[in-house]
Amino acid sequence: MRLFDIRCQESTKIFHSNTESVRDVEFNPHSPYAFASVSENGTIQQWDVRRPEKCFYQFTAHSGPIFACDWHPEHAWLATASRDKTIKVWDLSIKPSLEYSINTIASVSRIKWRPQRKFHLASCSLVVDSSVNVWDIRRPYIPLASFTEHKDVVSGLAWRGDPQLFIASSRDGGLYQHSFKDAIRPADNVNPQSISFNCKGDILFACKANPSVVKQGKGSVKRVLTPSDEFTTAITNLKSYRPPALPNAQNLQHWFPEVASKYILSGRELSQLCDHNALVAATLSKHSVVLVWNVIKTLFTSPVSYFASEDEMCNTSLKAQTKLTSDDSEKVDIGKSVLSDDESKRKKESTTISFGDLFIR
Repeated sequence: MRLFDIRCQESTKIFHSNTESVRDVEFNPHSPYAFASVSENGTIQQWDVRRPEKCFYQFTAHSGPIFACDWHPEHAWLATASRDKTIKVWDLSIKPSLEYSINTIASVSRIKWRPQRKFHLASCSLVVDSSVNVWDIRRPYIPLASFTEHKDVVSGLAWRGDPQLFIASSRDGGLYQHSFKDAIRPADNVNPQSISFNCKGDILFACKANPSVVKQGKGSVKRVLTPSDEFTTAITNLKSYRPPALPNAQNLQHWFPEVASKYILSGRELSQLCDHNALVAATLSKHSVVLVWNVIKTLFTSPVSYFASEDEMCNTSLKAQTKLTSDDSEKVDIGKSVLSDDESKRKKESTTISFGDLFIR
C-alpha cells in the first residue's frame, strides 16, 4: 500500500502488509492518522500513517476474501463485505467486536453507509444479483429498500450527500441516479402469516401484529411510526394449538400399559398388525406412536407384495404353457403349478412373522 501526496504526485510512504493481496483501504473519519485495510484472506488491519512498518491491530473478520469496507460517518463502526455472502459491522472503538451481521444471496462487492441514517447501509453484489439493496442493520434478514433498474451486476455506488439520492454504475454500461422514493420495499410483499404442523397434531400460527410506540410521561401518547420505525419494529404473534386429549386418556398417567394390553403382536400379517396397533395408539392421542407403526409397516411389508406379484406371474406363465403341451405333459405342468402354489403359500406364511422375531433379527 502506498500513501500519495497529490501536490507532488509521488508516494510518500509504503506500507507492507503481511497478509495476502489488499482489496480495499479506508481512512478513519474519526482519527486523522488511522486507516483500515482489508485483505484476500479475510483479515482486517488498522494502520497509523506515522508508522508504516507495521499495523497496530489485525484480526480475522471473514471466512473468505473481503472485497470492500466503509467507516461509519458518526460511529467507530467499520462495515466489511465479503465473498462469504455476509456483511459485518465491527465496533473498533476499543477492542474489535461484531455488532451486526447480514446474510445475502451472493458475494458482496461494494458497501456504503447511507448519510444521516445511523443504521442504513447500501450494498451491491459481485455476481448473480443486479440490484442495489439498502439494509437496516437492525433487521438483517430482508432489505429495507431495493433498486432493480440495472440489467447486470452493479460495479459501484456513491451517495450524493443526500440520504434520498445515490448514483450506481453497472456492467451493463449504465449510470443511474436512484431516488429513494422509487425504491421497492421487499417487506411489503412478504406474507406475514405462516402455519406449521407436526406429527403430534400440534399447530403453530404466526400473524402480523401492530406495534404501539408509547412515549413516557404524563399519560400514554401514541406516536405515529415512520416507515423506518415500522420496518424495524415489526412484531409477529405466535399462537399454538394442541388438540385436546380424549376422555379416556386424560386420567391415564402411564399410557404404555394401556396400549400394551390392546396390542396384537402375532397371529396376523404384519400390515394388519401395524394397522391395528396404530389405531390403538390413536385412541389415546399418541400420534407419534401412530407414526412409528406406519413407518414399520412401510419398511417391512414391502417384500410381501413383491413375493405375491412374483407368484402370480409364475402361475400365469405356467397356465399358458399347459395350453400348448400334450395331454401327458399337461398333467406334469399342472402338477408343477400345484407345487408352485404350495410354495407361494409357504412364502406368504413365512412373511407373517411375529414382532419378537422381527426385533431378534
